[in-house]
Amino acid sequence: MNVRKHVAGFAIFSVILSSAILINNLLASSMPLLAPVQVNFPPPNPPAPSVVHAVGSRVKLVSLDFINRQSYTALSLTREAGRPAPAKLWVTTLFFTPNNPSKRVWTSVAEIPGPFANGDTFEYVATASCEWCSYPDAPKAGYFARVYVTAGYADSSYPPDIDFDRDITTAIPVVVQAERKTPR
Repeated sequence: MNVRKHVAGFAIFSVILSSAILINNLLASSMPLLAPVQVNFPPPNPPAPSVVHAVGSRVKLVSLDFINRQSYTALSLTREAGRPAPAKLWVTTLFFTPNNPSKRVWTSVAEIPGPFANGDTFEYVATASCEWCSYPDAPKAGYFARVYVTAGYADSSYPPDIDFDRDITTAIPVVVQAERKTPR
């Protein structure tokens, strides 16, 4: 083992380290020190508490009763744990026929007062009047539906941020009860 090589290496390392520390101190001391400035911003306003009602729904059956002029939407509703229960829910059912050349959509809206009064899950049949069932140009068969459940209703047929989709592969087929005329 060569002791002179180790001592020379240690001396060179010490000189380089000392030079780096000296240069760092010189550069840091030549910069003028800035006095800290205290800025007083008002505390941010907390966002207004928004009540979000997370409600899950599963449609079991949608039917149209042309005899009694009613629409029925059977649902299973679930409230997300920890979320407040809404005072009311609205079930908007949009009916359409894929072969209708007018591309017309018929709407039924039903209100559910006091949902989740007895628990976080319940089943409900939303019944709404079907004024358009008496229209002579309304088809009597071949309906499909889309169902929207909302905690707020502003007299619109369905939530405005949703584009209406006429794809029948993802729509709900509707059971139709219509009058049958017997031949004489």
